[in-house]
Amino acid sequence: MSPSFSGNFILDVFILTFVLILPIPTTPFLVYLFINMPIIEFMILYLIASNLYISTIYFSGSFLHQLKIQKFLNKINISPDGSRIIKLKNWRDKAYDFAINKLRNISIWNIIVIRAVGVHATIVAFGSGMINAKYFNNIIANSILAI
Repeated sequence: MSPSFSGNFILDVFILTFVLILPIPTTPFLVYLFINMPIIEFMILYLIASNLYISTIYFSGSFLHQLKIQKFLNKINISPDGSRIIKLKNWRDKAYDFAINKLRNISIWNIIVIRAVGVHATIVAFGSGMINAKYFNNIIANSILAI
């Protein structure tokens, strides 16, 4: 068997990153790669792909935070002054203030503990991107967990 899954290591990284982004269980695919690849190559592949996955999710959260919803509400004729919209805005503002005040300076150790407790990497990375927390803390924590 070829030392890489598809015959090209770069393509393998993108395939694994795509599989990690999909909302499906990835364990069977990872077990298949682990069994059919040399351990060092699998470790390097998973480290690079999972860091690319974390980067994609982090920057998605950062981009989504910058997106202005008001323009879209006006286009589909939803009044931004409705009681439900106002309640949602208040709830979002309170959650965002909590995230800014408490979570912006999250440390590498805190990210590792949160992920070890069971919070999915997508939630941690996306939330960190939305509040513009330190990007490299997410990458370093993911690298430690991937190794």
